[in-house]
Amino acid sequence: MTSTNPTTARTQALQDTLSASEALLLCQPEDIRYYSGFDCLVSSEREAFLVVTAIKAHLLYASFSPTITVFDGIILRKGVFLSQVAQHLQEIQAQEPFETLYCDFDHLLHAEYLQLNKTASCTLAPLERSSITKQRSIKDSTERKYIAKATTITSQVLEWIPTQFIEGITEAELTNRIYKKMLDLGADITPAFPAIVAFGPHSALPHHQPTDANLTPNMAVLIDIGARYHSYCSDMTRTFWFGDTPDPEFASIEKTVAAAYEAASQQLQKLENGITAQSIDEAARSTITAAGYGNQFIHTTGHGLGLEIHEQPSLSWKNEQQLQKHMVITIEPGIYLTGKFGYRFENTLILE
Repeated sequence: MTSTNPTTARTQALQDTLSASEALLLCQPEDIRYYSGFDCLVSSEREAFLVVTAIKAHLLYASFSPTITVFDGIILRKGVFLSQVAQHLQEIQAQEPFETLYCDFDHLLHAEYLQLNKTASCTLAPLERSSITKQRSIKDSTERKYIAKATTITSQVLEWIPTQFIEGITEAELTNRIYKKMLDLGADITPAFPAIVAFGPHSALPHHQPTDANLTPNMAVLIDIGARYHSYCSDMTRTFWFGDTPDPEFASIEKTVAAAYEAASQQLQKLENGITAQSIDEAARSTITAAGYGNQFIHTTGHGLGLEIHEQPSLSWKNEQQLQKHMVITIEPGIYLTGKFGYRFENTLILE
């Protein structure tokens, strides 16, 4: 069966992996959003489950949660207390008599498993997530549109940020201005991840979080931010020098990182001939190593993203996965000199 509705096609692709005697219980908020359109307000709280059978998809949702974003064709069942979930499963089984329920044990709480194992009239088995991970790594046209918009917003904010470089401003104050600017440009209220705003030596820590440190003349400023748009992420980094006398090593490293980024990007031109995540990392890493900074490039060259800020594929020296059209990745080479400064350059790229 095929569908012209990409959101329906997502569910159908998952259903094609099931026999009539099988069903899935999904509980990761991003999986639920991907297949049903339902947005969880607080990912650490249980607001929904998604039961997918070979024929239908049933959203079990908390009574206080809105369902205005839920896709057409998803059956709504109110109630996520475990006693209610057991009742929902019995009602679904009465119409679609599955025998095995594959559960996402990576995201199901142990207490939830114990209770469901007592009450469910089916066998609970571990879900193999590879088919979901593979499907979610290839973005459909709607996802690509949302990610492109999130990336445009982030790019506009990064272009605006240098106008906010005022001596004495703190990392935290600049961060708050960044969040407001994202909202003014149409981003979701929740960013893709907590902004990384790092002045001076703080920029040598890739995941530094903002403090009350002040901006003073002649220091590096590393900004790593990402807007969300319709729940989809972007991720971009720029590194600036505030002041009139850049450190000579900063200027040299800036050129090295730019060359590493270009070398990795050039690999993407071979997409149709088959390239691996490993080859992207190798292109960037070898460039930085040749410049003498191999030990200061302390993370992977990039990662996939979508509903989550970190998805497959990881652009790691260990990952031999082949990249495919319509994946979305970051390329983000960086060099970090402890106690001095760090430099990273990053863009979000939609593979076409």
